Amino acid sequence: MHSENTHGNISPLWKIRIYLDKKHEFKKWELVKYALATLCIFLPGIGRFIHYFTYSCLFTFMAFYCLCFGLLVFYHVNRKYLIPFIALGISGIAYQLAIGKPLGYQTLTAMYETNHREMLGFLSSPYSIPLIAGGIAALLFVLWLITSDKPLPFLHGHTFVRRKYLVPFLILSALLFASTNWRIRQTYPICLFYNNFMYIDENITIADYTRTPYKCPEEFLPKTPPDETYILVIGEAARRISLSSYGYQRKTAPELEETLKAWPKNVIQYSDAISTAAFTKASAMSIYSPLSVPEELNSIHTKPGLSKIFNGSGFHTLYLTTRPKYTIHNMLSTFLDEAEKVIYLTTITKRAFDEELVPVLADYIRNTHGRKFIILHLMGSHIQYSDQYPKSFRHFEDGKDKLVDNYDNSIRYSDYVIKRVTSLILYSKKPGCLLYVSDHGENLNDWKDGNYGHGTKALTKFELDIPFIFYLNDAFIAAHQQAAERLVGRKDQPISHDNIAHTFMGIAGIRDPSIYRPDFDITSAEFKTGIRYITDENMNPYDYATFDFSKKDKLKEIKKTLAEEYRSKFTW
Repeated sequence: MHSENTHGNISPLWKIRIYLDKKHEFKKWELVKYALATLCIFLPGIGRFIHYFTYSCLFTFMAFYCLCFGLLVFYHVNRKYLIPFIALGISGIAYQLAIGKPLGYQTLTAMYETNHREMLGFLSSPYSIPLIAGGIAALLFVLWLITSDKPLPFLHGHTFVRRKYLVPFLILSALLFASTNWRIRQTYPICLFYNNFMYIDENITIADYTRTPYKCPEEFLPKTPPDETYILVIGEAARRISLSSYGYQRKTAPELEETLKAWPKNVIQYSDAISTAAFTKASAMSIYSPLSVPEELNSIHTKPGLSKIFNGSGFHTLYLTTRPKYTIHNMLSTFLDEAEKVIYLTTITKRAFDEELVPVLADYIRNTHGRKFIILHLMGSHIQYSDQYPKSFRHFEDGKDKLVDNYDNSIRYSDYVIKRVTSLILYSKKPGCLLYVSDHGENLNDWKDGNYGHGTKALTKFELDIPFIFYLNDAFIAAHQQAAERLVGRKDQPISHDNIAHTFMGIAGIRDPSIYRPDFDITSAEFKTGIRYITDENMNPYDYATFDFSKKDKLKEIKKTLAEEYRSKFTW
């Protein structure tokens, strides 16, 4: 009868006894549910630690866990309000389990900017199965987690848990944050805020970019023939190793092989070209921008893209594609849409095959007089490969892997399309130059690890090694003899996407020193083979030559090292 007045003075043992008393209205499962809810919210933090194996990832996870768990329990937050955060956490870890790496900046932007066709393509890929199954399991788990939300009586003012018991959680959380040395930019959940702010900042800079016109100074304007045509053809997910012209056993590029034999002086196939990234957006930005990879992240809006450069240098420009339009206007779509004429053949209601580009391109070349710069962006070998070519192009159907068969068919179809595009240049009497390059490569379970697609798991050479082929007609070679000789002479030198913008400017005679760098121009006497930068999903630059493609599993390495040390201690 006096216990209510003496709760503040009872001993710690009695407090524990009260806490564990089964007759008490408190259910121990409630505390467990709060612990599990907090764990679900920050599951991607554990995933990042397992993937990157850095102390900052571990300490940040522990710090947020302690802070969140303490606050949730102390204030007895109704768990139904945690559903969005729990769903986000479970989605993050499900993505990592399915794809093989944590959600990064490039994937985040791809999710924001995707369209229904790309979404359906992804859902038909092997990665969608664990994600869908994980989503259903997560839904059932969340329903269990939020049901029977019982009160926690030990939080009441007359029981032993008071505000002072929250202090240890706060102190521990602060100490753990301090232990990271604030290297937390890409730890969870900091990375969500950081990557979203990066994305917002990128889109804010679009306004600055569009307000800044470009006009090439008169002294740096082209002095080349007045009716030249330059075409940049960008393939999708075509990897170098899968083209028969590069040694692949299947005849995936018979048209290219025939063209190489028929036009040995006009067609130049480069042997060592790489993409700068395994994502279309990042790699395409490198193609269109005169900035190098390390400069692009924070300064992409400070220099004009290729279409704006050629617009401001007296060229007619065209962007023609079978790709669907970006859902959200971003920096890349700004680069693309600033051409004088923009044509999207694929719409919400109509899907176009790549061959439909050819008559549109032919009409434009025939009816447009003066210097022309044209960008063709193909669907090529985009995911859901079998949707990218007509049924008549099912040449390969006898392989062990149906996805590889479909991919090879898409490469062969691209070869057919490119042959018809390049014929418009090679047989023309007016000077013409065309470059075919892929935005990135593709994984096809090459290491028997279930890795398909691009931008998944760790970076591989299959995603970065790409075809890179110049087509020059006779009239162009006659007008640019030295440039043509250098293109041929340097076909075995290491190059990347970073060389494309400067090479086109150099050949076309646009020599504005504020944007043109001769050391990046393959046709320049000052050309240098410097560091070839690549980027990961978080836009961190690396040197391709020294990047570790071995796909080492850090946890397995540590376990192996510990096992070897253990055996050495007990070896007689």
